[in-house]
Amino acid sequence: MASGGSSTQYFQGNVASGNARVQYGNVHHHYAERTELEQQQRTMKIRVDRARDVRDTINDIISWLAAPDASYTHHEAYRKHEPGTGRWFLDSEKYSSWLTAGSRILWLHGKAGCCKTTLCSMVVEDIALNVSEMNSTGFAYFYFSFRDVAKQSYQAWLLSTISQLLSAMWKKADDILNLLGSRATILNMRQEDDGPHPDILCWPVDKLDIAPIHDDLRAARARNHKHPKDLEFILHDLLSCQASVYLVLDGLDESPETGDLRKDVMEGLKKTVDEHEHVKMLITSRREPDIEVFMNQLCDSIVAIEVKPVNDDIMRYVNTEMERHQRLSSLGESTKNEIKCTLTEKADGM
Repeated sequence: MASGGSSTQYFQGNVASGNARVQYGNVHHHYAERTELEQQQRTMKIRVDRARDVRDTINDIISWLAAPDASYTHHEAYRKHEPGTGRWFLDSEKYSSWLTAGSRILWLHGKAGCCKTTLCSMVVEDIALNVSEMNSTGFAYFYFSFRDVAKQSYQAWLLSTISQLLSAMWKKADDILNLLGSRATILNMRQEDDGPHPDILCWPVDKLDIAPIHDDLRAARARNHKHPKDLEFILHDLLSCQASVYLVLDGLDESPETGDLRKDVMEGLKKTVDEHEHVKMLITSRREPDIEVFMNQLCDSIVAIEVKPVNDDIMRYVNTEMERHQRLSSLGESTKNEIKCTLTEKADGM
């Protein structure tokens, strides 16, 4: 019996010891989980503070720039676009090579009234759709205008491009804040919560580095002057933050030759392209002598807008309008064909 009692006591002792180890292990595991959660909370707080600082600073910079608005012209141009038209260019080998392959600078030229601006608005929409699926890709567009002196100079292009690239950074910072939630939510996160999604902790807040931009801006503000030289430094910093950048410019010929306005634009564009090999640029204009000389030196791809594809687009538009309006759709086929032929012949690619 003594021997049996001894065995029982030995067994009970082992069980007690095992229970103690299990309890210690549970406590240690619980402590480790809590420590990890607290570290995640600290990491998230740092990232939220960083994103908030970036967002607020960028907002301040954009307000100071007061750049000309390119979006109104773009939306007006794209509103005139008839679905199905312009595909001849977007589906072309040269455009595809510029968008996704080795071609860097594409010049699209044509005579006045051949829908260059509408084509440009389609390019903007197409790039915006593609860029939304790319990481670390910048995008900006600009429409020069005969009618608006605020949209004719190199300075105007710089202001608009900088503002758009900064706005994209602002959106990234704001997305981070919306995803992470408020600071109070982060600090009061309970242990039983699932905790943050792991992707949040890896969000590239550090890539939203605006310190160099802010330094150059501070220098510009000190002079209270948005001189192109100051803006060039800021643009350089912004372009350097991106893995690739698409820049679209419509109507270079609408920057006047008087006062060296157009010359300054062309020299500035060349400087941008020369200093940043990851920048792709698409430019539309009429085929004017000074622009043609410049483009032949700058571009590795040139597309001339020809009469036939434009007339095909006009025919497509006329067909749509005839089907849309009851009075026109009720006309006989011979009358419809006569109207179509007359319109396309008189249009002559315009």
